Amino acid sequence: HHALLGRVWRISRILVACLIGANIMPLITFVTLATSNLSAGYEPHTEAPLVWQMELDKEYKIYDDTLILKDIYYYEDGMLEVFYRTKRNPFARSIDWSLSVFLRVLDKDGNNVGEGGGGYKSGGYYSIGVDYKREVPVDAKMLEIYCCDLVVMVDLETGEVTDNAKT
Repeated sequence: HHALLGRVWRISRILVACLIGANIMPLITFVTLATSNLSAGYEPHTEAPLVWQMELDKEYKIYDDTLILKDIYYYEDGMLEVFYRTKRNPFARSIDWSLSVFLRVLDKDGNNVGEGGGGYKSGGYYSIGVDYKREVPVDAKMLEIYCCDLVVMVDLETGEVTDNAKT
């Protein structure tokens, strides 16, 4: 055979190896993003002792994402935290929203109580988040959790959960 055919063969093998390498990197990035928060857990924002914990384990479909409200924690220093997870459909065709929650705590008279607040949410296809309110009185009656059009109401005395989700 002609020497040119040998050179074409050698160059085509190098090009195929480069193409395989270029396609493996996005796959590795996707797998890393998809699994990076699977084992991550809740870490409190306070050193105060835990007074009570309420398990929610409620899932809500919002656009192409899923919001999973996991637990509510209340500490001796008046900190109330909501721990949640979000699952993003990696094949979704909609805009990549970053689902986060907003909290409102009410007393028995319906007055807004609790100071400040904040939280964090990690990235990725399966992410974790925490939102909190400070200086929440121990006798607070209702917790309202907002996410997009979803409103979840948690009676802090009975543990009853109601929402406006469409079924």
